[in-house]
Amino acid sequence: RQQPLGYTVPILKIMTSLVGLLDKPWQLLRTVLSDVPPDRAASVRKALTLGGLCYGLYRLWRNATGRDLPFKGPRGPPILGMFGRLRRGHEGDDFNRWALEYGPVYSFRFLFSKATILSGITEIKQVLKARPHDYTRRFRVKRSFDGIGAHGLFSAEGEEWRQLRRLTSPAFNDKRVNEQATPIIAEAVREMVEKWRAQGTNQGPIMVCTIQEDLNKLTLDVICRLILGRDLGFQRGSNEAVQEDIRVAIENDLPQLLRDRAPWGKIWPFNQLWTIYDDIAARADRNGRMLADCILKRKMAIASGDDGVPNDLLQTLVQHFSLSEGPALDASLKGNLLTFLTAGSETTAGTASYLLWYLARYPRVQDKLRQELTTGTGSVLDRAKFPYLNACVMEVLRLRPAAYTLVLETARPGVLLCGSSLPKASVVVCNLYGAMVLKYGAEFKPDQWLEPDSEVNRDLLHGTDLLSFGYGPRVCVGKQLAVAELVMMAAAIVTQFRL
Repeated sequence: RQQPLGYTVPILKIMTSLVGLLDKPWQLLRTVLSDVPPDRAASVRKALTLGGLCYGLYRLWRNATGRDLPFKGPRGPPILGMFGRLRRGHEGDDFNRWALEYGPVYSFRFLFSKATILSGITEIKQVLKARPHDYTRRFRVKRSFDGIGAHGLFSAEGEEWRQLRRLTSPAFNDKRVNEQATPIIAEAVREMVEKWRAQGTNQGPIMVCTIQEDLNKLTLDVICRLILGRDLGFQRGSNEAVQEDIRVAIENDLPQLLRDRAPWGKIWPFNQLWTIYDDIAARADRNGRMLADCILKRKMAIASGDDGVPNDLLQTLVQHFSLSEGPALDASLKGNLLTFLTAGSETTAGTASYLLWYLARYPRVQDKLRQELTTGTGSVLDRAKFPYLNACVMEVLRLRPAAYTLVLETARPGVLLCGSSLPKASVVVCNLYGAMVLKYGAEFKPDQWLEPDSEVNRDLLHGTDLLSFGYGPRVCVGKQLAVAELVMMAAAIVTQFRL
């Protein structure tokens, strides 16, 4: 049986190693006691027992008082720490509440782990700028993604990431987005708007119950045409199983892979009960088969000398991984495409639905935006001609980033963070959402982006304090494409409908 998620070390080997580690100190203790005179052996055993007890109490005291943590923060019971107090699904609210009490940098214990939380923009930028030399994703991320065949740019580190980044960046630069992506987005948006208009009549409101689903299909069509050069017809009802797999991957699978804290759950015999990882692998495999078909057809087109082969991301990756390489590099090619297919669709659609929700909730903002769109001329991507449209998009990105937190770990010992030295593999959580909300407020206010002297305009827009796409060397490669999709979707929908 192939072990899921790449865990190939047998559990018996792990148990043998643990027994060996415990056996050495025991043998040393027996050797020491054998040299002690019989009349003093009992006293020595009592002294050792008392010393061990005192050391255990000392460790509990350091644990309870937080003296072994790099920064002050919330404290919980010994051993448990904040286990039970950190609410699953509401971690962002808890992080923000503790940041107000302890400041932008604090630490706490969670069972046997220690974590440092960053809720200040300056501190987060310091960490993100130091990637990948000082900070990397947690060790299990690459292993987990590789095990389900989805390892790519998102989970890569070090030189592998640098190489992939150099390859993929040109496919998403400003020129490529304006020349290739804009017509594709416009056509997909027009198709969705026509579908919505067909659901109603000229009298009364149109009730659209599938907004999120339709936005998902739109972004899938865009990303597939852009990176694969193929129209897979998601908006016309084709490949619905692929769309559902991607939705589940973003909402369920990705969080499971990133917060996996029980590696033994994938080792035989425990993996017989840990079926969720088999389900994740099955979904990735179904999408992988679809991508494999696209890859095969593209290789055949290249081999036949077809002049109509589009110069897209698939073309770049196929040429890099070579037509003659074996299945290992085919898997890398497929994993990278799967990364872009997933990250470039569901996340953008989720942000777009939040933007429509905010516009419906704030009718004054919606009316002001509609007035700008109906009176303005030129491309809606021109920030100077449509400043309020771009302000609305930037504001929803600030309040509803695709990733609320980013969990990293130190890549080497002695990493300095805010004056404290962290050991290797120390967990550092970047509270991206909290950092922007705590500094600039939690209310939807696009106007603040247009005030020349406002902090939002100066720091977020021009000072790159907008952390929604990350910061530093690993800023999101698809940032320009995502903004273009959001701007064009909002413009078309607000022009045609009143939300």
